[in-house]
Amino acid sequence: MSGIALELDTCGCCQGIRTLTPGEISNPPGLDRIAYRTGTHGSFKRTMTVRISALEALRRLTTRDDGDPAIALLDAWATTLDVLTFYQERIANEAYLRTATELRSIQELARAIGYEVRPGTAAGADLVFTLEGAAGAPDLVKLLRGVKVQSLPGQDELPQIYETVEEIEARPEWNALRARLTEPVRPALGETELFLRGSETNLRPGDMVLLVGNERLNDPTDTSERWDIRRLTAVQPDRAHDVTRLAWAEGLGFALAGYQIQPAQENLKVYALRRRAGLFGNNAPDWHAMPADLRTEYTNAGDVSNPQDWPNLSLGQVGTAKNESNPAGDVFLDALYPQIVAGSWVVLVHPDQAHPKRGYRELYRVEAAVDDSRTDFTISAKTTRLTLSGENLHEEFDDQLRQTVVYGESDQLELVEAPLADPVQGDEIDLLEPAPRLPEGRPLVVSGKRARIQVRDGVAGLTFVPDDGAPQVGVNAGDVFEALAPYSTNLDGTRTWTVDNLKGTLGTVRVTANAFVLAAAPDDAETVREETETGPPLSEAPEQETLKLAASLMHAYDRESLRVAANVAFATHGETKADVLGSGDASAAFQRFVLKDAPLTYVPTADPSGGATTLAVRVNGLLWKEARALYGHGPRERVYVTRTGADGKTAVEFGDGSTGARLPTGSENVNAVYRVGVGLQGQVKAGKLTLLLSPPLGVKAVTNPFSATGAADPETVARARENAPLTVLTFERIVSLQ
Repeated sequence: MSGIALELDTCGCCQGIRTLTPGEISNPPGLDRIAYRTGTHGSFKRTMTVRISALEALRRLTTRDDGDPAIALLDAWATTLDVLTFYQERIANEAYLRTATELRSIQELARAIGYEVRPGTAAGADLVFTLEGAAGAPDLVKLLRGVKVQSLPGQDELPQIYETVEEIEARPEWNALRARLTEPVRPALGETELFLRGSETNLRPGDMVLLVGNERLNDPTDTSERWDIRRLTAVQPDRAHDVTRLAWAEGLGFALAGYQIQPAQENLKVYALRRRAGLFGNNAPDWHAMPADLRTEYTNAGDVSNPQDWPNLSLGQVGTAKNESNPAGDVFLDALYPQIVAGSWVVLVHPDQAHPKRGYRELYRVEAAVDDSRTDFTISAKTTRLTLSGENLHEEFDDQLRQTVVYGESDQLELVEAPLADPVQGDEIDLLEPAPRLPEGRPLVVSGKRARIQVRDGVAGLTFVPDDGAPQVGVNAGDVFEALAPYSTNLDGTRTWTVDNLKGTLGTVRVTANAFVLAAAPDDAETVREETETGPPLSEAPEQETLKLAASLMHAYDRESLRVAANVAFATHGETKADVLGSGDASAAFQRFVLKDAPLTYVPTADPSGGATTLAVRVNGLLWKEARALYGHGPRERVYVTRTGADGKTAVEFGDGSTGARLPTGSENVNAVYRVGVGLQGQVKAGKLTLLLSPPLGVKAVTNPFSATGAADPETVARARENAPLTVLTFERIVSLQ
């Protein structure tokens, strides 16, 4: 490494008689270490011993024995020169950015071109706070800056302290907002399904159900047509949600050109009509099979007509006529039906050419139900006599006694809101319960399981298209998939889902809007999370039922497991310290103080420096400003500079009255507030920040749902060598190629 070139005769005769120092130094460009020594111990000693013979006064000193005092003196000086040139070479290397190895050298060289060696940055993480929701707990908690949270260290880890860097208002209602699971049942014209509470309804396809609401209940004339009776085509229990889906073919309400009857909507009630009955006389023997004398007996004297059925086989004859106290009249059923009671509903139906598929239907309220007996048409039977309230009983059913069917024993079923069939996705979340309105820009943490979707019963013709190019696979009713992303809506209204078929294959399924229903996500399913923020509120009401987001969600979430945490505050690594640095002295130039704790915290920024200091220095209570250098600042400017040493401690230096103001004289009037903690050691994993060191009133728990990010260790010497020249190469500008 000395760079000395030794030119010896090839025969070796002149060896030992030539001087070797100063040696020739040659340093080609691009070296990581330069040679700067003019000699070493051996070359210096050889040169001095050679020169003994060249000096007239020393020619008589012929010994070269190291034990001789004169030679020993030369050896000592050779050692001295060896040490001096060694350090001279080291100092020379410290003068160049490529070859310097000391941090101080790198710092000073970098400062010469306006570059500061980066001190590292602190990690940051969103903290989710959980507030007490018990009675007596505060409804509103202001979380100020500086709430301290400590990490729970793992093996070979040290606890790290984080502090919030923003102030937020927190509420118990914002701990975990939930998504709406169902939607109100307000049947629209043409509706073909609804949902009941419970999975055991004792209903099956073919049963009749009645839908009626206040429109008919509050009608004093009992003539409102806002009711429907439908024959069930599907009964689907959902034991996971404890509901049952009922479906029918004919849509609710009635629509004809220019005329509509809407279904019941206000205070809708659903009844199962569990009993089917006939009217007394419907099973009377065939009139033409009766003996002639019997037919004569039933024929009025002088009647020349030739009746085709029993002359008095009509509702008006079998029942009773309507009157003011009996608006519709009485009817006799074909047997005893004790389950049909006063206050219940019955529906009478007979075939009708105008409505061949549904027949003519009329709804009646049972005012009274009495056990009775009747004998007529050669038959005798115990019967239930019903006093009805309604319209068109005699007008429509008098001559339809044999064909009329009575549906009764109305059993009220508990109607529930319909489970929402779509997962939570997009930029709006309908909330399970109204919550106080969140301001725009409020950070949120959304978590939950991925939605699982199941093919509805009766849906056919679907195919699953694998992403790996494998053949398409048919999809059957009941098949379950896991949604990997929100569905996209195509131009024709169909939806394309990106799914996992739960067999390890990813792909897509294209379906109509109502082909899928939500299936329950298993307990062991993976929970996914994402960060977002609130968008502009949809209304100025103090409470909101729908949460507007600033951007669409990345995932399609299972509604049951979805949680939205809104008590979120950003925190960064580092603990706040408050120090008295010392006393100012106006007679002293460039006063310098060292912070007691290290390392000083810098938080990430988007500017070229990459980090902003947390240090705030006050002199006599006035805040002074940090500058990159004192040079260029006037004698009255309250500025200071900081310098971080190799030991990680930071020094604060003030001006001399020419470049930056001097400190005013005072006793302990120089104070600093700063934070301590920086680097990758503070970049904790998700769920580690759980220990509240200074819990505000009403705060129960805290956690970080995501791993901390943004940390960087102090810049190494090697990185500083690479980065410092870039400031004069790029001048903090970037060029992108189009």
